[in-house]
Amino acid sequence: VEVINAGSPGFSLPEMYTRFAQEGKYYSPDLVVVGINDDEANFSNTYIAPQDTHFNPFIKSLRIYQITLGNYFKYKAEKTNHDYVLKIYTDKNSKEWQNFSSQLLTLKQETEKINSNLAIVLFPHIHPNRPNDPYDYYPFNKMFKQFGKDNDIFIIDPLEDFLKYPNKQDLIINPLDPHPTAKMNKLIANTFLKQFNLLVKIYLEISIK
Repeated sequence: VEVINAGSPGFSLPEMYTRFAQEGKYYSPDLVVVGINDDEANFSNTYIAPQDTHFNPFIKSLRIYQITLGNYFKYKAEKTNHDYVLKIYTDKNSKEWQNFSSQLLTLKQETEKINSNLAIVLFPHIHPNRPNDPYDYYPFNKMFKQFGKDNDIFIIDPLEDFLKYPNKQDLIINPLDPHPTAKMNKLIANTFLKQFNLLVKIYLEISIK
């Protein structure tokens, strides 16, 4: 198996598409793999900042402020952002989801031009400062699984293995940086191998019949 890593830090879906359309397809890959996290469909990049931007910087630097009002405003902003993103996956008619799914289908059409397949790997959501909280992004996984089924796209979902992992704080860099660690990448890679091998087996059986 030959693998080409064409990813780049901070790439959004349109940038992924552009790289594939302008470069990737000329390698004639059999499979194009795209990693998706829950915030990816937030096409408008809507982010609700804490509502204390007008406060005096000196007051905000005080420890007493940070552990009281600072924490309150931060929690409130996180909750608002959380609810906004989650709503994308509970409403098929949301403009965000329609834009995002349309881009994915455009990418799929591009892969089909070279007789390639598209696979989407889902990255489970982790609350960075509360990594072991109960998982509450099931709509994200459910929406993509249905989307993959409806559009003949491989969906690689490591959620089951992720939920079994005991110390989820080991899966992110730190409470301020939710990027995946080597352990998280290994967990997702193992899930990919298990699920993709099953999909290939089913595909071959169908082809033989």
